[in-house]
Amino acid sequence: MVEQGSLSAAARRHGTSLSSVSRRLRELERHFGSQLLERTTRNLAITDAGQALYQRSTQVLLELESLGEQIREDQEPAGVVRLLVPSLLPELTFGSLGEFLDAHPKLHLEWETNDQPDAEAFGYDIVVRVAPLPSSSLIARRLGALRGQLAATPKYIATHGKPNRLSDLAAHRCLRFRGQQPQKSWELLDRSGQLHHPELGPGFEARSSRLLQAALFQGVGVGLTEQRIVDHGVAAGKLVRLLPSYHSQEFVLYALYPEASRKLRRVQVVVDWLASHFA
Repeated sequence: MVEQGSLSAAARRHGTSLSSVSRRLRELERHFGSQLLERTTRNLAITDAGQALYQRSTQVLLELESLGEQIREDQEPAGVVRLLVPSLLPELTFGSLGEFLDAHPKLHLEWETNDQPDAEAFGYDIVVRVAPLPSSSLIARRLGALRGQLAATPKYIATHGKPNRLSDLAAHRCLRFRGQQPQKSWELLDRSGQLHHPELGPGFEARSSRLLQAALFQGVGVGLTEQRIVDHGVAAGKLVRLLPSYHSQEFVLYALYPEASRKLRRVQVVVDWLASHFA
């Protein structure tokens, strides 16, 4: 229920009726003598007591699973691994996903993407986030760093010209990421390490890095995207690197997971695979 966000979604996921899920929730609340979830007409909000029970029960289940792995003769990683990741991570990792799943046929991966740093992490085995990290009890393993570069398509440049100086960006359609606040400039470092904040021309804004990348490759405007994606686009003739003397600051990626998952093979083999792309 906590992971699905509503009683009806929990019922659908577990193949049971809404009345059965509601009855089980009432039984749990009577057993523990406390309200675990605050129900509204649209969603659920977990109470402090509910969160404590959820976290502790999740830890107990993970510890039991780890014990089962230790005593089981079959050492092959198996089971479902649910991930919540930035929207560009599949672009950087899916090239080897088929090979990875071939090597681990008993694994089943469920991916969801979200670029918001405060996205709800309930119910995921691995959450990949960019520093700064939220304060939590989760284990944080450094995967690697991302660095953005400027690029545009040959089609866009043929129509709008190429920016030759940072100040030229104010006259171009710039593809902006919208976080909690509108993005009015990019933070770019030159080769000496000096930080610049060039003004950006209006054009397109989105809360998803994947949408911004799609807009970039469709010639919508000038984008700031991950260096390896730019390298591949340039090699394929789909992108032109712009103002190569400048790049974004590095953003460190971390895989977050509960302490009890440290010994789970199904989790660790996926984290190792993710880290291999940034070694």
